[in-house]
Amino acid sequence: MIYRVLNIFLLFAAVWAATAQADPVQISGVAELRYGQHRAKEGGTTVLDSGHFIQKYSILVEKSGLFSKGKLGTYDLALGYEWNSLEATRDNNVTVTVNNPLDKILYKGDLLIAPGGLPFRMHAFSYDLTPTTFIEEDFSIIFRDRSNFSPDGGTVVDFESSKNAITGLSLVAGLKNGDYSGRYRDLLTSMPRLLIDYRQLDVEDTDSLTARNYTDRDLAFVSLNKRDNWFHYRVFTHEDYLDPTQNLEEQTFLLGNINHTNRREWVNMTNWIQVSTDLSYSEIKPHVTTSEQKRYDLNLFSRAARRTWQASNYTTFSRVRDDSSLEKYIDAPFFANGELSKDTSWRYQLQFKQSETDRYLGNLIGQERRGNFYTFLKLETFRQSRQIVSPSLELSVKTGTEGQGRALRVGAELFSNPSYRAPYSTFLKYDVAVFDGKTELDQLVNYFEQTVEIRLDKDLSADARIGFAETLIHGSGEFATDVSDSLRARADGLVDPATNSSGNLFYSRTTAFFDHRSVRQVGNRFELDYQYLSQDGRTSQNVELTHNLTYFGRLWNVRIDNYVFSGTRIASSGVLNTQYDFEAGHESFIEYHPSRQVSTSVRTAYDYYRAKNGGSIDKLYLVQKYEYSFWKNSGLSRKLFNLGEELEYAKYSDLLSTLIDDYVTFSLFGNYYPTRSSLFGARLRYEIDNVAQADTVAFHLLAELDLAKFKLSFNYSYGIRSEGVVLADRTEHRWEAKVKKIF
Repeated sequence: MIYRVLNIFLLFAAVWAATAQADPVQISGVAELRYGQHRAKEGGTTVLDSGHFIQKYSILVEKSGLFSKGKLGTYDLALGYEWNSLEATRDNNVTVTVNNPLDKILYKGDLLIAPGGLPFRMHAFSYDLTPTTFIEEDFSIIFRDRSNFSPDGGTVVDFESSKNAITGLSLVAGLKNGDYSGRYRDLLTSMPRLLIDYRQLDVEDTDSLTARNYTDRDLAFVSLNKRDNWFHYRVFTHEDYLDPTQNLEEQTFLLGNINHTNRREWVNMTNWIQVSTDLSYSEIKPHVTTSEQKRYDLNLFSRAARRTWQASNYTTFSRVRDDSSLEKYIDAPFFANGELSKDTSWRYQLQFKQSETDRYLGNLIGQERRGNFYTFLKLETFRQSRQIVSPSLELSVKTGTEGQGRALRVGAELFSNPSYRAPYSTFLKYDVAVFDGKTELDQLVNYFEQTVEIRLDKDLSADARIGFAETLIHGSGEFATDVSDSLRARADGLVDPATNSSGNLFYSRTTAFFDHRSVRQVGNRFELDYQYLSQDGRTSQNVELTHNLTYFGRLWNVRIDNYVFSGTRIASSGVLNTQYDFEAGHESFIEYHPSRQVSTSVRTAYDYYRAKNGGSIDKLYLVQKYEYSFWKNSGLSRKLFNLGEELEYAKYSDLLSTLIDDYVTFSLFGNYYPTRSSLFGARLRYEIDNVAQADTVAFHLLAELDLAKFKLSFNYSYGIRSEGVVLADRTEHRWEAKVKKIF
């Protein structure tokens, strides 16, 4: 039925278009050819023979215009045809099966009826302008560099030539679409707001390797039955013709403050209180099982704002039922903040979460319960003085079958007021926390923790700054992570989360830094970091020294990072890293560009790891680049050609001093631009692999012409690899020609 309606409307638009104000008919087309081959031999034996030949032709006729000079609406029509052919062979001369020709009809019909002054709007459309795309696969070994990048693409082995049709009808009534002063004005202005929207997606691609054939239908009926109260009825169906087990149908009924565009609306109860609510019921019917999922959702939102405070609440309730389970969930967060005076502000948070899950297998076989209550209050006092005092209180209560307990943290902060431009800034924090309860495995938890944080920064001058930071954590008792969901112990990242901790825990971290930035944009930062951890009679410590240098100028860009580390790393994913006891590293990037003709850069990286049980790891990486460009300055300035070279060296050995990587790569490249739309390029890469004891030479050529309506390109690559320890000698050559004409 919906297709008949759409066909009538589109036919009506085509007839009316003959007399309506219209733009001239536009005719466009594309003709494209691609031909390429890729062959390889190892030890004189052909191991790769792949290639492709692609033909692609399309034509499209378009016409658009206005109804009654735009007073009644617009239309946009298009009709075309696409013809494709693919002949391809992939690895080992295996033919790619294609049901040629790959052709399809391209079409578009878009009709908008929007009479000016009337509360009515209708939009009907149906289109499929998706072109055929081709999928490439790279079979090269020699042409890929160490980052697995191949400059010339690959062999076409698959395609996507699917029917991808989108059809829809949207009708909106009751809109304010201008002014109407006729005899039916009172009747039209009293019409209820109504939306009927239907969309259908048809996808059919049964010839490619990833076959698809399905239909998605989405129907929505939305009505405004009161001033801010909307009623929604939505139906979504997914019908898969290749795999019926994926079929799905979903129905949703919704009543509340969600408008026809699925955006939430707020209702003003007073000039400072707003509410927004909605209730929905959904039924999901999957084909794979006989189980139907029934879901209820209720949202109760509110917010209020006065001159000295504001608050908001976002309560959500959900109930989901199917044959195997019943889930109920409620989340009621509340947020508020304000000012008691100009000198005191406050912030409050309250959150209540509870979930219940009953599992069935005929009868009730299991229950899961989880509840969480969390509240937080923080004050900021003496805000107009140089030092601000901020006390805080946190409380968390957890219940249910996955652990239960109580957690309390009380603390205070003293820090410098950022409104004052003092030569130094301070931060002091002290808090105590108590955790009590039992885990999911009924292990008792009784943990007490104290934390002290101190930070002091001071400006020595306009260019230099020093700082000091100290963190102390002391904990005692039985500790586990699953007695509280909202409140976490500071020791959470210091112990193994898979096990419990008992006894005493003491952690100290001391940091000092010196930061200097000169007027010449040279920045230096030195930082010393010392960590100490004592837990259950075991101690570990480490010290790390880092240095960072930066410079960003007109000619030079420099960044250098160095570090030296000694000891055992702490809090590495919650587990102590005891494999190495000494590390050192360096990374730098130096770029020099004295003019737009010359650009050169050097990137280096070195890492050293010494294992406690003997042995070490060395990683060295170096990349150097240089490029020279010649610009044509007569007339419009443009680049005429550029030449460059690139040197890459890497060496990596493991704990047994076995070489994992040891290679040198040297590349030369050049590009010539006879015109703004043409390019001739060449690249030569020579690689020495000391691990495989093999040398590789790869050569690439590129010719390209890129005009607005004509594109032509040719790529050619040739490579040789010598025989190595475990590698046979290999020869590869690949080429591809492309031509594309746009009419």
